[in-house]
Amino acid sequence: MLKIAVLAGKGGVKKSSLSRTLAARLVQRGFSAAGFDTDIDQASFARWMQRRINNGIEPTFPVMADVKVN
Repeated sequence: MLKIAVLAGKGGVKKSSLSRTLAARLVQRGFSAAGFDTDIDQASFARWMQRRINNGIEPTFPVMADVKVN
């Protein structure tokens, strides 16, 4: 089973953009994909998926968001 992870330190190096594009294209080709958003303050991956769902844009796939612990 092939697994791909895109990880790097905080900062604008387009990790979310690359991850979203890669996952969407893999799903279009019949693979399964899931996203995990660890930046809950920005939540760009999770908000992107919610906009796709709200606007009926396919494909969609699960995106989990980390939770803030107080």
